[in-house]
Amino acid sequence: MKVRIVSHSGMSLGTKVYAEDGVEIKHVNHLQINFPINGAVTADIGIATTECDIEAHPLLSLKTVMEAAELYGYKLMRIEWP
Repeated sequence: MKVRIVSHSGMSLGTKVYAEDGVEIKHVNHLQINFPINGAVTADIGIATTECDIEAHPLLSLKTVMEAAELYGYKLMRIEWP
């Protein structure tokens, strides 16, 4: 998921966060952006809300994926890829 974070002053006051479709994400109460060297930039966004209907895409370890495959009767096999 892509988000757009806009701060005109370089300060948190007035900073706005927009979803991929350009709609502003309201009620943001926490924002932390991480710029690791040689890594993916991530943003931790806190939202104050009383209701949740969340769609998530978790990052799973290889061990978790293999255990899930086995649970459903499958066996994962590593292949060589050019």
